[in-house]
Amino acid sequence: MFVSSVISFWFVMHQIRKLRLQVEDAVFWILFMLVLFGVSVFPFPIIVLSDFLRIESPANFVFLSVIFVLILKVFSMSLYISKIDSQVKELVQRIALEKEKENV
Repeated sequence: MFVSSVISFWFVMHQIRKLRLQVEDAVFWILFMLVLFGVSVFPFPIIVLSDFLRIESPANFVFLSVIFVLILKVFSMSLYISKIDSQVKELVQRIALEKEKENV
């Protein structure tokens, strides 16, 4: 887990340097990678939480947590894409109406 979190952190930083990632998304991914790194270095809190929640294995708790966070991220991205899609449709309609006015 330590090696994968370091490699993932490097990949995110590489994409940020290439300007392929917006700042808001970059902050999320950097924090996500730092949490994964922290979990790999300090596993005791995960062990305690998995015992408290009666989850069979700390690895299962980590998987469950990661899946939950990623589902939330995908949902927020879906909301954002829907908003952008509506704005694009509105802009296309406005441009079409302005072109129609110019032709008349």
